[in-house]
Amino acid sequence: MNVPFRKNSSVPAGADAGSMNTNANDDMMSDKIVTQFFVRDPDGYYIEVCNCDETLTKYCLGEKDALPGYEEGVKPFSFATASATISLMQRWVDKLDARKEQTKKLSEKVKKETDGSVEEIAKLLGYKPACEVDATILQTLKDRHSIYSDIWQNEEVDDIESVLVAAGNDPKSAETIVKLRTEFNGRLICRPPVVFEADGYGGRAPKSSARVGGTKTTYLHLQLAEHCVTGRDVTE
Repeated sequence: MNVPFRKNSSVPAGADAGSMNTNANDDMMSDKIVTQFFVRDPDGYYIEVCNCDETLTKYCLGEKDALPGYEEGVKPFSFATASATISLMQRWVDKLDARKEQTKKLSEKVKKETDGSVEEIAKLLGYKPACEVDATILQTLKDRHSIYSDIWQNEEVDDIESVLVAAGNDPKSAETIVKLRTEFNGRLICRPPVVFEADGYGGRAPKSSARVGGTKTTYLHLQLAEHCVTGRDVTE
């Protein structure tokens, strides 16, 4: 049919630790190897066809005789356990709501009192800049920049050092600056990873972005993840 496609073959970790091979050919196929084919539809989305039910599902769920002590399903909670779980979840929700409200107020203050620069936001937050950057933390944050949809993808790699220094080499404070700058700029950026073709060619899809702010932020973030391979600009 001459339909272009991509193929990936892999062995689930633990199935055969000594036979991991992500480039297996047909002669190497076995009942442990998962083969995936990706075909792009006219709208730019990928359709996946694989033998997951035959191999991966069995590996994940397992046979009861192959996995002693494994039970498919969850036993009902006791009343005491259920009550404690609900109480714990409610505390988490309350803390999350409080943090969201605090972030909203802080974001509004940043928009009114700063120009959105790293230095001004750090000054507003009361951060004391470091004399020099912590090389170990800096490398960790640069590594995160390559992870799709990580908050650090909203900064250019060369700007990460200035953010970390402004935050006094504290990674949590540095991340707060990035989040506030993202809100200030009104765009959430996701940079897809490099995709390697069968011939070895590596290319990167265009970065995706979406407006942030309000109740749609989380939805748009998930929508961007869904559109990873398309690289299209999500603006609604």
